[in-house]
Amino acid sequence: MTLYLFPAAFMANTFAMMLVMIGLSLLGRSELAADFGIVHGATVALFYAFSGNARSLIIGGSQIGTVDILRLRSLMVAPLFVLAFALSVGVVDVQWPIALLLVSRRACEWLAEVFLSEHEVNRSGNLVLWFFLTQGALSLGLLLVLGFDAPFSLAVLAVWAFSPLFWSVRGSLLHSAWNSHSNMLIVRSMLPHLGSTAVIGVCVYVFRLFILHLTGKSVAGDLFAAFAIGGILGAVFSQVLGPTLVKAERDAGGAPLLPTVLTIACALSLFGGIALSGVVLVFPTALDWTGKGNLFWFAIGCSLVGGVVMVLAQRIRLRILQNSAGQDVFGSDMLANVLLIS
Repeated sequence: MTLYLFPAAFMANTFAMMLVMIGLSLLGRSELAADFGIVHGATVALFYAFSGNARSLIIGGSQIGTVDILRLRSLMVAPLFVLAFALSVGVVDVQWPIALLLVSRRACEWLAEVFLSEHEVNRSGNLVLWFFLTQGALSLGLLLVLGFDAPFSLAVLAVWAFSPLFWSVRGSLLHSAWNSHSNMLIVRSMLPHLGSTAVIGVCVYVFRLFILHLTGKSVAGDLFAAFAIGGILGAVFSQVLGPTLVKAERDAGGAPLLPTVLTIACALSLFGGIALSGVVLVFPTALDWTGKGNLFWFAIGCSLVGGVVMVLAQRIRLRILQNSAGQDVFGSDMLANVLLIS
């Protein structure tokens, strides 16, 4: 079970905003869900863009160390915060208090990712367990508060925004990062990884802007939620479970290691997506009782099928990233994401 504790904590850190967005859409607050989706897209375009595949590099024992990555992020978090806030309130009409707190949340997640990866390397299970429980409780509480429009929702949102730093921060690691000197060879070796995640981040943001301007805020909120629901399997594997499993694979001598539960989840996602898409096309009125349109359900069906393809592709990608030869995936990431928005 310890093998899955660290991915679970990473998932609670990384996917909390997306899960709250899905919940808001299902509770009928589509416009607020759209706000979450746009801010999430803006922060993906910036914070994820400069992530540089950090988790795979740290747990894979890369020459690029945890201290180097944390120092770089500490220097970049303030300017990226300002740019993400500007993209959220300047390009799209999102209320500034909400945008400010959501961007703060993503900035804290970005820093916490480094600490959580180091905890995984050191097998610090107790701290990670408390982190997971705290994030789960606060995210559920926030969803209920926002879903039912409670008057103290901004206060809860503020606590949730800074909560990724609870239980994760290590003072000794921060001290080492702030007192170390930049190594230009390390920075240079990170450039392909930064380019890879930058392409993905920018394309996600542009894609969401296209949807928003083509469909309007209410429909866009539902579509963001639909893509998130359908793509959750692929996203969880690529960012959370995959790096841990690939590392375990490598430690076991390269033997295939795909858990039975993941294989079953892929099969259910594939056939469930095909079935759901078929129901929408053949029986257009069958899902009217849900209160969501056919476009919402068809988007979920297609995303469920795409999630399985993503798991298989990401497994190959993560093996390349954790390869001892220090390979990168900049070229393939650029081609895949440029095709997405072309």
